[in-house]
Amino acid sequence: MIGAPQGDGRQASQASQPSISCEGRQGLNRRHRIAKSADFQKIFNTGHKCVGKYLVMWMIENGAGRVGVVAAKKTFRRAVDRNRAKRLMREAFRLVSPKIDFAGDIVLVGRRKILDVKMQQVEEELLRLIGVVESNA
Repeated sequence: MIGAPQGDGRQASQASQPSISCEGRQGLNRRHRIAKSADFQKIFNTGHKCVGKYLVMWMIENGAGRVGVVAAKKTFRRAVDRNRAKRLMREAFRLVSPKIDFAGDIVLVGRRKILDVKMQQVEEELLRLIGVVESNA
């Protein structure tokens, strides 16, 4: 019978469904993130800066291949907005990273206009900014 409890207490329709696992998760793991304040300061002080409509990017070549995202409370008052801005920047970097040949640290700082655009526009902007910095360096 459909809906009749099985031996382990689950419904028959639930017993046949596969379990959800986190093995296919596509985030940035710890070794790809910049977390220390000293690392951020080093990049801000010595890195190449490029300003776009939706974000500001600093890059420094050091072979690490990490990313840091910043959404300032002064720019984004609400926590919801700060989280969305950081999520957009992280996802843009995740999608762009296989397309670029850069072994260094990148810091992305969100600007207010990032909340008004879609993911694809942020991704295009990031690719453009990386191209500008690499051509000037």
